[in-house]
This record gives sequence, C-alpha cells and structure tokens, in this order.
Amino acid sequence: MGQFGEQEFNLERYDKISDFTKNIALVPCSAKEGEGIQDLLTVTIGLAEKFLAEQLGDIEGSAEATVLEMKEERGLGKTLDIILHRGTLNKGDEIAVATPNGPLVTRIKGMFSPRGMSEMRDAGDRWDSVDTVNAAAGLKLSAPDIESILAGTTLRVIPNDASRDEILGMTGLECEISIDLDEEGIAIKADTLGGLEALAFELRGMKNSRGEPREIKIRSATIGPITRKDIRSAAVSEDPFEKVILTFSSGVLAEAQAELDSDDCDVLHIGSDIIYHILEGYDEWIEKTEKRLAEESRENVIHPGRIIILEDHIFRRSGPAVVGVRVLGGRIQVGQRLLTVGGDRAGRVKSIRDGDHVLSEAKQGDELAVAIEGITIGRGVDEEDVLLVDVPASHVRKLRKLNMSVIEEEILNEIIAIHRRDDHFWGR
Repeated sequence: MGQFGEQEFNLERYDKISDFTKNIALVPCSAKEGEGIQDLLTVTIGLAEKFLAEQLGDIEGSAEATVLEMKEERGLGKTLDIILHRGTLNKGDEIAVATPNGPLVTRIKGMFSPRGMSEMRDAGDRWDSVDTVNAAAGLKLSAPDIESILAGTTLRVIPNDASRDEILGMTGLECEISIDLDEEGIAIKADTLGGLEALAFELRGMKNSRGEPREIKIRSATIGPITRKDIRSAAVSEDPFEKVILTFSSGVLAEAQAELDSDDCDVLHIGSDIIYHILEGYDEWIEKTEKRLAEESRENVIHPGRIIILEDHIFRRSGPAVVGVRVLGGRIQVGQRLLTVGGDRAGRVKSIRDGDHVLSEAKQGDELAVAIEGITIGRGVDEEDVLLVDVPASHVRKLRKLNMSVIEEEILNEIIAIHRRDDHFWGR
C-alpha cells in the first residue's frame, strides 16, 4: 500500500471506504483458499451500477441479449432469463434464437423485470410486466416454443425482412457445436454451449498418473439433461471405458435416473457443477477400472512363475510328490504345468499349502508346500532344482499386453527361449 501512496493513489480496504470517488478499493483475495472472489464481484458490480450506468447503456441498433437459462417460473410458466446488452426490446418483437435443431423464430409474448424487495408482497410476487426494456438490463421473457433454446447463446431481434437472412445466418452458426466428435467414445452434456465446450477442452487435455495423454474420445456432445436415449446409446458400446456420460451443470430426467439406478445398467454417470470435480472423478474411475480389468485378465491368463525346491524339504517323493518350495518370481497356481530349465516336463501343481491353509496360488517370496503330480523326486527332478510355469504359446501375446513386472518378463523370455529350441516360431 505504501508503493501505491508513493504514486499518489489513495488505497483503502473496500469495507472501510465511505466515498468510492476518493479512494481505490482494495479487495483481499486468495486463489489458494478460494476466498474474496464474491467480495470482488460484489464491489465491481456495485461500482459499475453506480458510476457506469450511462456508459453501459447501448440502445442503438437491433436488440441483442445473452440467454442464461430456460426455467419454469411460478405464475409465469416457461420463461427465458436473459441479459439485454444492446438495443431496445419490445413486447411483440420477432426474435431469433438458437436450438439444437437450428435457428428458431418466435415472438415475445411477455417481458418481466425484477421487482424491488420493498415492493414485493410475497415470494411469488417478484416480477413487474413491462412493454419496453433498454440495454443493459436483466429480465425474463415468455414466448412460444422456447423449451429447446440453447443457454449461453445470443437472442437477436429481427427488425425487418431485409435483415432476416443475415440474423438467421448468425444464429445458425451458434447452433453448431464446435467440438470435434469421434465415431466412438464417451458422451458429454452441459446446460450451456460454453460449458459443453469447456468440458470437452478439459477432457482432451487429460493425462494419466504417468503424465501421458489419456486421449479421451468424445462420441456425443449435447445440451440438456440426461435422457433414456443417452443411456441406451452409451450402453450399446462394447468398450467399458465408453459406457460413460459426463455432465457439467446438467441434470438427469426422472425416467433416466431410474434406468441408471437399475441393477442391470452398466452405464456410469459422473456429474457436477465444477468441471474439475468431474475430471477427478472420471480419472479415479479410469484408474480403478484399468486395475480391475488387468486383474481379471491376469486371472484368465497363465502367468510366468519360477520356483526352487528347497533342500531337505522333500515330504513325499511321488504319488503326488510333496515338496517345500520358494517362489523366486512371478506366481504359481493350482492346475498349472511345470517345466525344468532344460525343457523337460515336470508334472502339474495339484495343491498348495501354507501350514493349515490351502491356497489357490503363491507369489514371489512365498515359502510353502506344493503337491506335484506326475513326477518322482530323484528321477529328473530333485532338491534345489528350479522349475518354471509352462506358459501356453497362445498366452504369450496376451501376456505382452499386460503390465508385467520386470522379473515376470524375464521369466517369460526364459520360457520362450526354452520352447524355441525346438520351434522357432513358438509364441509368436
């Protein structure tokens, strides 16, 4: 503040100023804590209303307004909330507005300006009917067929037939969503065109935990609440990562919500009024789903594993042989066939026990008892021998696509090398 004073600026905290013509308002803000923004907006709006009213007025030319939203108002029916920022709007004016199906031409049936608090008799008595409004002003208007108007677009008055085509052309451009869509991908929805484009932009820039682009594909981008049609379009995808609908400040129709809540619905919906909450939820779901699918894939594919038969841990030599082993790397599971490092078959894992506990698999570092049928200890297999899981050739390509550990890859390469002594194309 001292530096401002040196430049002959009178700076004071906004809540201590009695005359804003003599002092510059200081509004403390913190982006980290998210504080002060509301105060800053309040001060800015208040100063604009007090000192810039005449400069903000723009009553020349054809009227233009920004559509905020369409809502049901008690006593008025379906209305549009708009900000008139240019020209003069009159009851009965012909207007052009943007919809998903192209420009819509309709007429203003009624206009309503907000009533001051001191004039309000009850909660439902908040609006005064007006015939003319000059920019800049916020108001409601009613008109036929306004249900599908796109929020965030421009409402334009058609003053005469000569300008009709030009105005419809400009409105038509706003009907087109400037988002590149893919043949496959997720669906996104928002309550405004700007919100939809912002969500798409953020999704395109998403990265995984390793800093690599997620390359999110977007199949559908539309305005409005989720419908049953949206859910069924997502449900037909064969890719589980594409059975997703993300919504920014957009609701869900009752019948669509019932379908989402049903037990047989596998479509995911993530929605919020804050884009970054959507991105965080979506990213977390992707991570969990990738992990779950990887685990399921691992269960369906025979993984490489390496064990060593421990010295002085021969409990039975055959029928089946029962020996103590240490898992040196990877994993072994009941039912898997084993292989010696020389390439000879070494029986099949019949059971795995750790004390009194019967297990279905053992992982790296485990020491336990394994029953192996089809071998006799001392005949081809003995104490301190290393055995490998005999991975089928058809599983090699699947394993290459999984996120194996370094030691699992090493064991797999050893198994491949053993088999390719006899078959050069094994596992290709």
